[in-house]
Amino acid sequence: FCLMIRRPPRSTQSRSSAASDVYKRQDIKFSPDGEKFAVGSHDNFVDIYNTSDFKKIATCKGHSSYITHIDWSVDSSAIHSNCGAYELLFWDSSTGKQNTSGGTAFRDEKWATWTCVLGWPVQGIWPMSADGTDINAVDRSHKDTEKGYSILALGDDFSKVRLFRYPALKKGAESIAGDGHSSHVTNVKFSICLLYTSPSPRDRQKSRMPSSA
Repeated sequence: FCLMIRRPPRSTQSRSSAASDVYKRQDIKFSPDGEKFAVGSHDNFVDIYNTSDFKKIATCKGHSSYITHIDWSVDSSAIHSNCGAYELLFWDSSTGKQNTSGGTAFRDEKWATWTCVLGWPVQGIWPMSADGTDINAVDRSHKDTEKGYSILALGDDFSKVRLFRYPALKKGAESIAGDGHSSHVTNVKFSICLLYTSPSPRDRQKSRMPSSA
């Protein structure tokens, strides 16, 4: 599936111009009911569109930096998002209005996915000495294990892919670490039954190097 979002002509643009006419799209997520999708960009906004006609229906404004991750609630009524300023904000998906009491209002909310690196159920993934840039991506498995819990995969700046029991609430939660990448792991993603990771630039360079004789 390929999605192209066209920017309006310069004369109709209301946002400040970036170095290019195209803002970087950091994350795109479709609602569980299939009726909407959300786009997080480097202009600090989350835009919400209809899937029927691709018209924008709302813009979520409130983040202090570029959007990094988005998740939908199971009932498609809400979104939460992270940004480069390490904020976790909550939104009404119909109006784009921020719920400033979201941490309390959505504490028992069921989320269709979990890819935000900040939030209550992932607070234990952060090492004691970590800064906000050390963890690049997380993804919760689609199915529970035989013991009844989900798995959370993490990609970090130390070439590691780590697997946690979800939710990971205790500070310094135990994990299983996997090696193989040559540099930062930029993304991780579960399919229905498999885990995929995004290669780092060093991985791509290494894959192009000829083998020694």
